[in-house]
Amino acid sequence: MIRVIIADDIQILRQGLAAILSRDSELFIAGLAADGKEAWELCRREMPDVVLMDMRMPEYDGSWGIARIKEDFPEIKILVLTTFDDTETVEAAVSSGADGYILKEMEDERIIQSIKAVRAGIRVFGDSVFEEMRRQLTAAFQPAKVAEKMKLTGRERELMRCVAQGMDNKEIAAELFLAEGTVRNNISRLLEKLKLKDRTQLAVFTVKNRLDWQGKRSINNAKCRKERTGRDMKIMVVEDDRILAREIEGFLRKWGYETLVAGDFRRIAEEFACWRPQLVLMDVNLPFYDGFYWCGKIRQVSEAPILFISSRSDDYDKIMAIAQGGDDYVEKPFRLELLKAKVEAILRRTYQYKVKEQVFLGQGLSFDQGQLALYQNGEEILLTKLERRVMARLAADRPDVVSREELMMDLWDTEEYVSDGTLTTVISRLRSKLKNACGSEVIRTKKGQGYSLS
Repeated sequence: MIRVIIADDIQILRQGLAAILSRDSELFIAGLAADGKEAWELCRREMPDVVLMDMRMPEYDGSWGIARIKEDFPEIKILVLTTFDDTETVEAAVSSGADGYILKEMEDERIIQSIKAVRAGIRVFGDSVFEEMRRQLTAAFQPAKVAEKMKLTGRERELMRCVAQGMDNKEIAAELFLAEGTVRNNISRLLEKLKLKDRTQLAVFTVKNRLDWQGKRSINNAKCRKERTGRDMKIMVVEDDRILAREIEGFLRKWGYETLVAGDFRRIAEEFACWRPQLVLMDVNLPFYDGFYWCGKIRQVSEAPILFISSRSDDYDKIMAIAQGGDDYVEKPFRLELLKAKVEAILRRTYQYKVKEQVFLGQGLSFDQGQLALYQNGEEILLTKLERRVMARLAADRPDVVSREELMMDLWDTEEYVSDGTLTTVISRLRSKLKNACGSEVIRTKKGQGYSLS
């Protein structure tokens, strides 16, 4: 006997579905729920084999219910039964842990067979859902394939994204912390590499091959180690209470923070990618998809801190927020002064404390990332400007390998073009100074890939 719980916010639908499923002698209806939270509570009492879960329900939707049930009872199978087959809804269900996804238009017998299949450990997806997943999967691999084929570095893709967004050299320089001359030289090299004539062709190539999406980047990037003030910080507010959102926006702006209030609750991830904030204030109860869902989407592409602001006071909601990648949680109602203190604490931890970190390389050798200074047992070893910049990038990415292209495009703050020979000379001098100081090789060369610190 397969014990089944049905979760749907429309009473007549869940009762009708229960009547249909009860006709099969192998199925037993263990309970009916009106939303994700009721389904989770029923699971605690009834311990079903399968939960038949709708996705769009008020207050606690299907994503919330799936994630909570899978967290507490991973052995329970969850089969989504809904009328929606759009990409975002399917992704929300699958990423939350659903074992299958079918549509309500399916024949009664196929729904019953799907329940039995999921119970047996078989993942089940409706025909249209499967086709959409296959299409999205194919499209998702396209940028990676193009980037690999053209041997594009991460920095080159960032330049392409900026060009595709219509930025001029000055704007790109400010965005990527480079000199205008460096941007100009690197775009010229990129055009030559891709055999394109001008920036317009580069922009078209970027968009056509879906290379304009902001890939995941670590906040430990060298340029993020500069101390920043409120004037440098962008904060995104995702809150459907417009009065509260505007209050938060106005208050934070008074303290020097550039603030954006999200406008389209169907496209939060897209607005985040375009605006690239240093912090997100995220409500939980949102139209279409909840804050947990959008937190997960943002975490796929960025490690920018996320502070949840919600009227939900349940400890499970706070646990869920942290589990999905959130950094802190503030209950409504709250004083704006408290919110500001939380914001400042998170920004300080994320973007300032790391500036003062030292990288210890062994045998008394250390590199101060704040002062860009190299020390041997407390005595400074003099480095040139370019040596300091190379050392800063290698220390920031340690122990990962940094390619020659990334060093040339990311670190040179000069109006002059820097050749491969110049980089080779700088690396050679720096390697010699480090070896003389501690007696061993500190910079390692990975053939065909780049350099790393041991």
